Amino acid sequence: MSDEIREKINSLLTEVGELHEKEKALQAEKQRHTDQIVQSESDLAKCSEAIEECRAHGKQLKNQMDLYRDELFGREEVSAPATDGEEDQGPDRESEAKKLWRAQARLVQNR
Repeated sequence: MSDEIREKINSLLTEVGELHEKEKALQAEKQRHTDQIVQSESDLAKCSEAIEECRAHGKQLKNQMDLYRDELFGREEVSAPATDGEEDQGPDRESEAKKLWRAQARLVQNR
């Protein structure tokens, strides 16, 4: 029986060795994935920052366009608070400058 037990022990030791090798390979793969995650998070942060810069730049450009619109077509005058008879003076009313700006944009697009 001792030979049979030795064979079983050797078989188990071989399996344990294979498991250790597999564990080392999996640990290496885990580390590689962890490194990829760190790099991806860094890249994600850079992309998020670039997106915020684009949005800020877009706001600046919109403000610049609004200034040009107001210079070209006249500034919108601040009206007195609306009374009951002035239905068209609400905050949703489009200014004359905006109407002219949109008409000009349509002309430019159709060329």
